[in-house]
Amino acid sequence: MKKMVRDVIYIYIILLFVFGCMNIKTHKADNDTNYFNKHADNRYKIGIDNFVFLTKKHKLEIGCSEDTGDPICDPVISSVASGMVFSSDSKSLFVLTAAHFCKKENYPGLSEEIIGTAKDQDRVLSIISINEKSDICLLIGVKYKDETFNQVVLQISEPELGSDVYTVAGPNGFGGPGLRPVFVGKFAGCDKQYCMSTIPATFGSSGAGIYTEDGKLITIVMAVPKDFNNLVISPSQVDIHKFIRNIDDLVDIYTY
Repeated sequence: MKKMVRDVIYIYIILLFVFGCMNIKTHKADNDTNYFNKHADNRYKIGIDNFVFLTKKHKLEIGCSEDTGDPICDPVISSVASGMVFSSDSKSLFVLTAAHFCKKENYPGLSEEIIGTAKDQDRVLSIISINEKSDICLLIGVKYKDETFNQVVLQISEPELGSDVYTVAGPNGFGGPGLRPVFVGKFAGCDKQYCMSTIPATFGSSGAGIYTEDGKLITIVMAVPKDFNNLVISPSQVDIHKFIRNIDDLVDIYTY
């Protein structure tokens, strides 16, 4: 019976790997973490400095222990996404991303862990708050002593239609250490539910911050239309502001 349960969970892990909300093509490189500080284009510096590459790992717990040695017991990356350090203090950093990445897979026998790679350093992240309706999630993790991040300023008024916007994301999983993919486009407007921008995006871009040309945060990448990955659909500015303010009232993550 136990073997049957493990087999079922093993198949589930494989399905997560194949059909997860992000493709898995993680890139690893040994790079000088100061490289981006020295070479980043000032137009995109905030997005580059605060970019977080996110991976979600699932691990089988039934019948597994450290000395089992069974490959089925090894952690499996089930999905990847993008995020940004929204704010930080001396010990912690707060990462904004998409709720559909944060949403937990409640499957018996599987443990789940979210890893955030910021400044090319990994750390475990925990969920502070998640709003599935608006597709916004805030995570918290440890901030190392040698790390510095920009304090992100929210764009209060709606940018002009056609104004320049950009994002830093890890499409198709290309966003690990040594990579800061920057994508530029034009702001296409907002209504009460959504904002739109003409920025290239695909699986793995979800959760990336969308910034004005002077580095203020407008919203995040949420989705793209089927068969047309150059139009990004995002949570509205109203939802982003409300989400942040509600959390800040309790956790004090941001100074207005």
